[in-house]
Amino acid sequence: MKLTPKVVLIAVIVVAVAGVGVYKLKSSHPPVKKETAAVVNALPPSLPSTPVPGVTAVAYGVYNLNGTEIMGDNVNQVWPLASVTKLMTAEIALKNMATDTPITISSSTLSVGGNDAHLQIGEVYPLSTALRIMLVMSDNITAQAIADNYGYPQFIAAMNAEAKSLGMASTTYADPVGLSNQDVSTIADMARLVSYLWSSNQQIFNISTYTHGYVHPENRAASHYIINIDQLAGHPDFMGGKTGTTPDAKDNIVAILQRSNANQGYPFIILVFGSTDRYADVSKIIAAMPQ
Repeated sequence: MKLTPKVVLIAVIVVAVAGVGVYKLKSSHPPVKKETAAVVNALPPSLPSTPVPGVTAVAYGVYNLNGTEIMGDNVNQVWPLASVTKLMTAEIALKNMATDTPITISSSTLSVGGNDAHLQIGEVYPLSTALRIMLVMSDNITAQAIADNYGYPQFIAAMNAEAKSLGMASTTYADPVGLSNQDVSTIADMARLVSYLWSSNQQIFNISTYTHGYVHPENRAASHYIINIDQLAGHPDFMGGKTGTTPDAKDNIVAILQRSNANQGYPFIILVFGSTDRYADVSKIIAAMPQ
């Protein structure tokens, strides 16, 4: 793959894809860059819906931050979200619960599986910390615990009500984790959600740029080390996002990235569903973007 100097991000992704190594994580997350409406809207015109050669994804799209499509393919294909579901989980939690709300890890919560942070029964975390574990490690336990704390049926209902209110007509949520194949959406719907979250709850993306560190329960002297599973985390062009993987969904990714264009940076949303290699697909899509 020929690297383009205008697209700094591609070089990092290609290095990871080639097996040389994943971009080295940093000890702190970069500040989120804010842009004026003029910059957000000063993007090139959309391209026709033409598949980018070599992209393995079932569907993908590139949008500016106000939700306008720049380019894409199969953007209305309904597809399992996997852990991309957790973006809506975070939105409902922050919209309805105080950040210091205590979130308790229970035995029923642990039964969901995927406890990569090695959380223990009885540990209590403030919501702000639980969200960090959930978004950084794509942790299932904290996602489930947040919904359980709120009231599980009510939480799922709130997720679906929010999707409906945002006009996400092809989106359905069945759980807060993303394990169910009934957690489905489209590229177009998720672009709508990400655009909304960027304007209304940017904290979610701030959290997702955190690279690694220790988290501590409120009621014990323990600590747990967490590391961001997203290979883009730590790169200066990464402004936040979420990955998701299940056998049926394959590789999904949603990311907000910053790219230099004619010496002026502008951010954009990139979404990939059903990929066999999401980072390689992101690289190819960026290379095909209008200059």
